[in-house]
Amino acid sequence: MYPVHVAGMNMAELKEISTKVENFLAENDVKITFDNSAKEKLAMISGGFPWFVHVIGQDSLINAYDNNIYTITGGKIETSVSRLAENRYAKQCYDLYFKSVRDSQPREVLLRLLAKWNDDNIPLSDIYPMARSLKLSNPSALKNQLMKQKYGKVIFSPEGHQRGLVRFHNKMFKRYINLRDSIYIGVAASVNEEWKKR
Repeated sequence: MYPVHVAGMNMAELKEISTKVENFLAENDVKITFDNSAKEKLAMISGGFPWFVHVIGQDSLINAYDNNIYTITGGKIETSVSRLAENRYAKQCYDLYFKSVRDSQPREVLLRLLAKWNDDNIPLSDIYPMARSLKLSNPSALKNQLMKQKYGKVIFSPEGHQRGLVRFHNKMFKRYINLRDSIYIGVAASVNEEWKKR
């Protein structure tokens, strides 16, 4: 999974995807709608990527149809987000996540810390102290692993930039990391708690 350059969509455009789906369903006599909280939640969690609106929205629609639910709420969207790791349409991200983490809880901690950074350029000088606070003894070695093909080569050091910066090859994968739960129990929660201390 290498760089995917998809222009980000704004909130209005992302919400419009749900409206178009509703219109299509109505034209086909399927009376399932997204309430405003669901449209807002889908647009917000997508991080500008329409792919997440489609994948998570589709899971919500299938669940609603199977359970005779006619209005999808924000709560139903959250349920679909919690199932993202098992979603067959997200398999490529799922496989890459497992390849990156493999059998290493510390590598999962570092991967999730890197993914939490809001900008494309991730300064290791800010990430490493949090990693050490979470008991990672050598975050630099873990970072080097995440740059190797064996672990998915998910991050790289951008050429022409100062040392100590990394980026994700795929911004959509970075967003996926933040939406799914961790493989190792408690890793996502501990990373989130550490992040709040910043």
